[in-house]
Amino acid sequence: EKPLQKLLESVDDSEWAQEVRAILCERLRGIPVRYGLMHGDFSVHNIFAHDGRVTGLIDWEDVDASGLPILDALNYLDSAHRAYNPHLTLLDTIPLLATGVWPVEEEQRFLAECYEYLGFDIKYHFELTVLYWLYHVGPQLEFSSGCNRPEIKQRVELLVKEFLRHV
Repeated sequence: EKPLQKLLESVDDSEWAQEVRAILCERLRGIPVRYGLMHGDFSVHNIFAHDGRVTGLIDWEDVDASGLPILDALNYLDSAHRAYNPHLTLLDTIPLLATGVWPVEEEQRFLAECYEYLGFDIKYHFELTVLYWLYHVGPQLEFSSGCNRPEIKQRVELLVKEFLRHV
């Protein structure tokens, strides 16, 4: 609930924020998860590869030994899609990711294999995408909210409304 609360602090309508909090917390509460090593910023910019194999990772400042490693897989897909489609933003990729239907077949298979290998039930994909978004955006708010609070507020509200359409 802490990442969600932090995120909803950027919304000016406290009544709406409380309603969103109640809906998403109810949806997220009780999901069976497996804890393990989570890089925390598993994006294409932090992965070194050679001949189709990962050879190194950088930017370990967000590592969590008791994290949700499936969030790294979601992070990778999101960042890869934005890297190859630079005109897209999180407003485009997060709702796409939440649908569970990914446009690149190999990446869709990668995600299914990650769910199986890491011991997460793919039926909770929507909820885990919401968690990924919360963990991804939350730390950025500390740095960006002072710069452009109205834009941050608008982005948060748009994505939350998109999530609520699927609840």
